[in-house]
Amino acid sequence: MINVITLIALAGSVALSETTSVVGAYGQCGGESYTGSTTCSTGYQCSYQNDYYSQCLAIEYSSDSYAQRYAQCYGIGYNGPKECVPGFTCSVENDYYGGCRPDSEVVATASTTFSTTSSTTSTISTTSTTSTSSTTSTTSTTSTTSTTTAATTTAAVDVVPVYGQCGGENYSGSTQCASGSYCKVSNQWYAQCLPGEDDEATVTTGTTATIEPNTTTQEVEPTTTADATVSTTDQTEETSTSTSTSTTSTSAATSTATSDLQVIEGGFSGSGVTTRYWDCCLPSYSWNGKSSKIPDGQTVKACDASGNVFSGYDFQSACIGGNAYMCNDQQPWAITDDLAYGFAAASVSGAGDETLACSCFKLTFTTSSILGKELVVQVTNTGGDLGANHFDLAFPGGGFGYFTEGCPKEFGTGYSWGQTYGGVSSVDQCSGIPEVLEEGCDFRFNWFENADNPNVSFEQVVCPAEIIAKSGCSRTDQ
Repeated sequence: MINVITLIALAGSVALSETTSVVGAYGQCGGESYTGSTTCSTGYQCSYQNDYYSQCLAIEYSSDSYAQRYAQCYGIGYNGPKECVPGFTCSVENDYYGGCRPDSEVVATASTTFSTTSSTTSTISTTSTTSTSSTTSTTSTTSTTSTTTAATTTAAVDVVPVYGQCGGENYSGSTQCASGSYCKVSNQWYAQCLPGEDDEATVTTGTTATIEPNTTTQEVEPTTTADATVSTTDQTEETSTSTSTSTTSTSAATSTATSDLQVIEGGFSGSGVTTRYWDCCLPSYSWNGKSSKIPDGQTVKACDASGNVFSGYDFQSACIGGNAYMCNDQQPWAITDDLAYGFAAASVSGAGDETLACSCFKLTFTTSSILGKELVVQVTNTGGDLGANHFDLAFPGGGFGYFTEGCPKEFGTGYSWGQTYGGVSSVDQCSGIPEVLEEGCDFRFNWFENADNPNVSFEQVVCPAEIIAKSGCSRTDQ
């Protein structure tokens, strides 16, 4: 009798173990000779990739009902969904931002509460702090004056971190930058906290401060509408900041490069969001069979730990037990002051692997200091963990994200990669990652101006030859 009971208990224990064995996001859940669990964690489902491999990929949820994985879910002025997709929790970082993070990464505290009431007015009273911002603009002049009354409080004043937004039309947040940085006006819509000090930009607490752009303003008095347009265009040659000129005109070099891009008729287009990452893992479009439009052997290049390109295809990613990595040259580079090329993981509404694999998109930035700049990216990675119309830009030092083992496995220890989500926080920290990746890291703080997840408008284009030369992947339908 005791033996029978023991057997029953053991059987129950085995059943319980099998029930509770769950495969994490992007882990293997099936395939020939695979003997592990086939149950994926919350928010993910087991998706067939080939006869040898099935993977836990994210389930798509409506962006109207849920804030997507790693997307914003809270903040003053934020009007989107407050509930994150299953498996993710809204983690509030400050009054202005909260993002959806995996449940396992969010430390629950009983006393943590936040209001879901949004405000579009310029007066904020969330921490007994009053902040008023006003911007005046005249069409007959190219100068912009932003007058800001900094926060006055008897308690702590909200401080904007380095590279955070500190001003701009319709901005209602704090104008006080962290110690060691100052508020620099980029254009009428955006001012940013930059490291260092600047005599021409002064922000003080409890007083009225006028923030002047670091350019010589020139009054233009056109006599007609046509004259005003010509005067504004001519002005771009005399203005020292590239961000202000990008909203009025572009240089001849940029116009030529942009005009060479062929927009695909009937291709995907719309508005979307961006994030950044660099996990060193093998791009998913390095695997054969993702799209019938990509011939065998023309998938995205795969490299070994020394950066040597493998011949063939269908290698196993080093992030899931293999020895293949993302090639080091699949990082962004500038073409002109306003145009750059690069690579991304992406999720586009209505597009699956068949149409998305190795396709290229022209992203035109619609927010932040890089407003109007264009980045053409080739989609080399699936975006199973991304929301609709979401481009995760491949920037070295941009953060590992979920796969934290890839880069340390490829390059070894002794490097400083920054935060898991977000990566390094300054251009100086780029010297802390492997030298072969530093140029792509510097790109983020130079051409990209350390813009933090800017929004974009996008349209599908024929991939430039320069991008194909780096990735090795081209489609037969372009």
